[in-house]
Amino acid sequence: VNEGLAEKALKKEQLIRSELSGMPFREIRGEGLLLAVVPEKPEIIPAMISHAPDHGLMLDYFLFCPEAFRIAPPLTISDDEIRLACRRLKSLTEAVS
Repeated sequence: VNEGLAEKALKKEQLIRSELSGMPFREIRGEGLLLAVVPEKPEIIPAMISHAPDHGLMLDYFLFCPEAFRIAPPLTISDDEIRLACRRLKSLTEAVS
């Protein structure tokens, strides 16, 4: 069954990028729903990852890139879930900065 998940992932990527604009991130790299986010202060990444569950998020290091963290939601994530996760990410970023 082809649900057009790959095409939807590109639209969801744009929503994530839009929701994260204005946050203290230097760069968002990647395509679709596999993204690397580089904060303006990369030294906050360990705190972000360790405190993410307190904000209802799961973040992880981006392999071979210590100055970024990974965002990799499931392909079936809804637009509302993306908006909620981005609000929580903003709250987390503010809490650890």
